[in-house]
Amino acid sequence: MSAESGSVPTVPDAARLDDPPAAAPLAMDAGEFRRTGYALVDSVAAFLDALPGRPVTTGESPNAIRALLGAGQSLPSRGTDPGELLQTTARLLFDHSLFNGHPRFFGYIRACIVNFHTGKKDVDALPGIVVRLGKEVDAELRRAPVGSA
Repeated sequence: MSAESGSVPTVPDAARLDDPPAAAPLAMDAGEFRRTGYALVDSVAAFLDALPGRPVTTGESPNAIRALLGAGQSLPSRGTDPGELLQTTARLLFDHSLFNGHPRFFGYIRACIVNFHTGKKDVDALPGIVVRLGKEVDAELRRAPVGSA
C-alpha cells in the first residue's frame, strides 16, 4: 500500500440481513495474523518515511472526513477481511489525518478576540490572516536547513 497512491478508499457496505453470519469474530490463524500484521507495519513504515514530504494537513472539513468514514451508515452486520479492513483504515488515516505528528506541525491555533472594538469585518478577516501567516512560516521553514529550526 503506497502512501502516495492518492486513491480514496471506500468503507465496505453493510452486509444484508439475510446473509449468513460469520463463523467467528476473529477467525484468523497465526499465519494470516502474521501476514496481516507485517503488511500493516510495512504500510506504517512507508507512511512515516514519506511523511516529511507530505503536507501537514489536507485541509478537509470534518464533514468531508465523516462522509469518507461513512458516518451516516449503519455498522455492518458481518465482519470484513482483516487485511482489507486494516488497509482501508490505514489508507483513510494516511490520506486524511491532521498529521499532528508531522515534523512541521507546531500546534493548533485558537483565536480569542477580546478587543471591544472588534467588529464582524475583523472576525471575518482572521482566517485569511492565519492562512497567510501559516504559509509564510511554512515557506521560511522549507528554506531553513534541516534541524536548524
